[in-house]
Amino acid sequence: MADDVSKVVPFLSVRTVKLATLSVSPETLSESLVAQIPEEALFAADGALNGRIWGTWHSNVVWERNRELRKTPISEAFSGLRRLSPNE
Repeated sequence: MADDVSKVVPFLSVRTVKLATLSVSPETLSESLVAQIPEEALFAADGALNGRIWGTWHSNVVWERNRELRKTPISEAFSGLRRLSPNE
């Protein structure tokens, strides 16, 4: 059938592409999946969260920003925040 299409429409080339999607929820995280998630700071410079926290996995905070997962080591997750006094 692909050959028939290219004979009728010569500028059309037929290609085979494999597409895969992965649906992930906090319940389906695995160690190998978390290892592939890029690291990024959980908090912005102004102290605002950079995304929605999913939870913790071993020694990481796993969170979502713009439908993409990120992780931050727990030891670094809150180190960028300064302690605010009640007067600030």
